[in-house]
Amino acid sequence: MKFRLFALLLCLAASAPAWTAEKAAAQANDAPPAWLAWIPVQNGYYDPASQSWAISPPARPQNDDERHPFSRNGLAPARHNGKYGYIDTHGKWKIKPQYDAAAPFSENHLAVVRKDKRDIYINEKGQKAFKMTFAQAGSFGANQLAIARQDGLSGFLDAQGQWKIAARFARARPFAPNGLAAASSGQAPDQWGYINASGAWAIPAKFDSAGDFAANGLAPASQGGKHGFLDQRGNWAVPAQFEQARPFAANGLARAQQNGKWGYVNAFGRWVIPVHFDEADDFEANGLAGAKQNGLAGYLNERGDWAIAAQFTEVSPFENRPWAKVIQSKTELPGFIDARGQWIVRQDRVCGQTVVKNAGDEIIWPRKFSAACDKK
Repeated sequence: MKFRLFALLLCLAASAPAWTAEKAAAQANDAPPAWLAWIPVQNGYYDPASQSWAISPPARPQNDDERHPFSRNGLAPARHNGKYGYIDTHGKWKIKPQYDAAAPFSENHLAVVRKDKRDIYINEKGQKAFKMTFAQAGSFGANQLAIARQDGLSGFLDAQGQWKIAARFARARPFAPNGLAAASSGQAPDQWGYINASGAWAIPAKFDSAGDFAANGLAPASQGGKHGFLDQRGNWAVPAQFEQARPFAANGLARAQQNGKWGYVNAFGRWVIPVHFDEADDFEANGLAGAKQNGLAGYLNERGDWAIAAQFTEVSPFENRPWAKVIQSKTELPGFIDARGQWIVRQDRVCGQTVVKNAGDEIIWPRKFSAACDKK
């Protein structure tokens, strides 16, 4: 995504009505709001576009507090005193912390929260959206369906909280764009197949595992202890031959494992990037995939070269954001890089205290830390 609406934030200081109008216009034009790019760090939010704090961290952050990325509706899950709620783009509590867990809001303006060992769907006011509660529930997908579990079985809910497909599967995965979803019948032996939008079996349940269909019409599955790729008729397009396999990315490469190492194959099952890596993630829209080798992690390009050198303890996906979270190998503290591997903001230890530094290696939190440190 491109994040180019930081100017909207200036309206906040001017007047609430103007802000509301700008927000509505942005949503109507399908323009990504600026807060989607904000980085949660030290219980505040850093804006890469302005290279400044969008929401300043508290003077004394509590160790168990958490801040998570904002959804398009301007709400972000956050934790305080062991409970989760949602804050707005001013950093104020919109839905007070009261839940044991909280997921981001979906595009249909509903979010899953957990309370009293049950999953609940709430709206943006924190009100219960549906009468039913669930043992487990997932977020709504692009097809406006969500997986939920009741009485030990999985089914699919519609946007009104009604069972579109009754809970009768042992397990299920979200629907792919081709209209098929992997599901397990629950009958012994526990086998996987694919159902259509009415819940009928489109591909019989005869596989040991099954993954999502990709845009190229192939899905990973396993049989007899080996993994391969199925076509939409349930036939082996790439015979089961790998130790593990994952769905294809948009660039036509899928990660697969052989001899305990990961590499990437094409739709014919041929190795495009050889099996050199201890861990590997899917390729993303920016052409990068996280990988780990010899104890250090970085990001690969589509040729299998290190686009961002393996120098971190751990790396996370970009997830269509202009940044990714990494764990620094020297300090084991989090930092955030752009797609070129350049620092945007990171935590460090100076004078025995955790600080936050910007791309220029300047301490930007605590605000008066440098002077206080010099006096020691």
